[in-house]
Amino acid sequence: MLARFFGKDTDPDRLNTSLVGVNGFASGNLYKWYEGISKVYPDIKVTKIKDTPFPLDSRHWTEIDAELKANRPVITE
Repeated sequence: MLARFFGKDTDPDRLNTSLVGVNGFASGNLYKWYEGISKVYPDIKVTKIKDTPFPLDSRHWTEIDAELKANRPVITE
């Protein structure tokens, strides 16, 4: 989804193959969020990583909404 947001012509299978080729996984199957996508597409950068509690509180939802309103994608886990 993130790659497509930035106009990349890919799909999950092709992206997975590309990530395998650039060591974009740790321990065999854990995606390296902070660096994997940038190894495949150097023009896509992770600019902020933030650990949040579960469940999210209103402050976190406000921050997520602000990022989305600024047309910046948000990845949550």
